[in-house]
Amino acid sequence: MRLPPAEPPSNTTVRRHLESGTLEARPSDDDEVAAFWRKALVAYDDSRLASSSLESRLLRAYDAGRIAAFAIVRSAGYRTRGGEGHHYVTFDVARSLVDDPDLRSALDEMSGVRTLRHAVEYEPEDDVDLETVAIAAAVAARIINSGAQHLRARHPAVKARIKKVR
Repeated sequence: MRLPPAEPPSNTTVRRHLESGTLEARPSDDDEVAAFWRKALVAYDDSRLASSSLESRLLRAYDAGRIAAFAIVRSAGYRTRGGEGHHYVTFDVARSLVDDPDLRSALDEMSGVRTLRHAVEYEPEDDVDLETVAIAAAVAARIINSGAQHLRARHPAVKARIKKVR
């Protein structure tokens, strides 16, 4: 089922990103939202694999939170545009679209993990420890579990396909 197009935004964060060109209004459908959600769950599961390097686990925990945030943005009928800062825009817009204080807090925290992820990918001397991976995975789980409640409440047609993590 096609989700309705986004209404003219009263949300100042959404409006600011639309005006700057870092976000566009683009209708989504239930299958797309559910597919992104599945990708977030796969990334989360990857972040928990003890056989992977700590760096890979951190990156996948970050991906899990980012993809879940992106699913929230898409479910509202918006899409971030690629380019400098598009991950920041995803977290910023997702945060502005949800009411749950824990989800908003987790999105803020994952935006902070974004800095660590950048260092791991682009600074060869940065190392990752198990505690950092555990923190990032816990934040991703909060985004997924609270985000699932958000999506289920607003999009009943995808309720069965929007899973949580343990």
